[in-house]
Amino acid sequence: MPRGGGLLDSYQEALDSKPILTKASTSLVGFAVSDAMTQAFIEKGDFDLKRLVKMASFGFLLHGTTGHFFYNFLDGKLKGTDPLTVAAKVAIDQTCWAPVFMVMFFSYMMVFEGTPDLIEAKIRQDVFTAVKGSWMTWIPAHTINFAFVPSDMRLLYINTIQIFFNMFMSVIGNKSDVDCVDGVVDHISSHRRCSVESSPSRKCRRHESIFNVRARRHQLFEYRQEHFSSLLKIRSRALAPSQVREKFFERNVLPRM
Repeated sequence: MPRGGGLLDSYQEALDSKPILTKASTSLVGFAVSDAMTQAFIEKGDFDLKRLVKMASFGFLLHGTTGHFFYNFLDGKLKGTDPLTVAAKVAIDQTCWAPVFMVMFFSYMMVFEGTPDLIEAKIRQDVFTAVKGSWMTWIPAHTINFAFVPSDMRLLYINTIQIFFNMFMSVIGNKSDVDCVDGVVDHISSHRRCSVESSPSRKCRRHESIFNVRARRHQLFEYRQEHFSSLLKIRSRALAPSQVREKFFERNVLPRM
C-alpha cells in the first residue's frame, strides 16, 4: 500500500514482494553505515574493511531475518496500540529478545574472527553492558515503535535508530578483550586448585582463552605453546603462588613487575 513519496513507495513495494530480503538488506546497510561512522568519526584509526564486512554480514544474515520473524510473531500475538499492549511488547522485547540478540551478536563476532572457543568468555564479559545500553536506547524507541510504526515498517524504523546504537555495538563488539594475563596468575594464586586439578575450573579456562586471543592479536604465536605447556606443568604439581609466578617469569611469558 503506497504511503507517499517515491523512495518510500519503492521500499514498500519491495517489502510486499520480498519482505525478508528487503529487511535483511536494510539491516546490512544500517550495520555497514554505523560501523563505517564508528571507524571514521569515533575511533579515527586505520579503516578495517574486514570489520565492516563482519558487521554488515551480521546485519544481513541475522539481524534482518530474525527481526522479521520476531516482530511479526510479537505483533501477531499482541495486537493493538493501547498503552498496556505497547508496554507488554516493550517488556518482552527488552527482557526476552534483547539478551538473546546480544548472545547471537557476540557469538557471530567470535565465529567470524575464527575464535568460537571464546564465545562464552566474550558473552560473560560484555553481554550485560550491551543489554544495559539496549535498555537505555530501545525502551523509549520501542515505545514509539509499537505505538505508531506499522508492522512491516518496524525494521526500517529500527535500523534508522540502530545506525546510532550500532556505533556503541560496533565498539563493544570489536574491542580488544581485556588483558587477563595477570588474571591467570591471580586466579592461580588465589585458587591453588588450578595448579593441581586435572580438570581446571571454568574461570581458569576463561582466563586461558582470553590470554590466547591477546597472544594472537599481538602476533605472539611463538609464546602460546610455551604458555600452555607451562600451565600444564604447573598444574601437575602443587606449587605455592610465589613459585607459580616465578615459573611464568622464567619462561618469559609474563613481564616482570
